[in-house]
Amino acid sequence: MNFLPHHHSISGHQQRLTMKSYLSILIIATTIIYSGVEGGSPHCRNDCNIVNVLSSYKEFSGLVASVKAAGLVETLLSQGPFTVFAPT
Repeated sequence: MNFLPHHHSISGHQQRLTMKSYLSILIIATTIIYSGVEGGSPHCRNDCNIVNVLSSYKEFSGLVASVKAAGLVETLLSQGPFTVFAPT
C-alpha cells in the first residue's frame, strides 16, 4: 500500500543521489571528528617504545615475559619499524 501520492514518489535515481549525499556527509563528519584524535597509547608519555607499551597492559604480561625470555627487549628498543602481533 502506497501512502504517498504518485507525484511525490522518489525515483531510483533520486534515492541513489540521496544515499550518496548521506554517505558523503557521514564520511566528511567522520574525517573531521578523527582528524583531531592523536594516535598512540594513553599509557605511553615520555619513553614510548613497544616494550613499555606492552608492559603497561596486564593483558600482554605473557607476551612481555616471552620477549624477555627470548632476549628480544634490546631488539625491540632499537629503531624499527616493528609490527608486533599480540594475542590477548
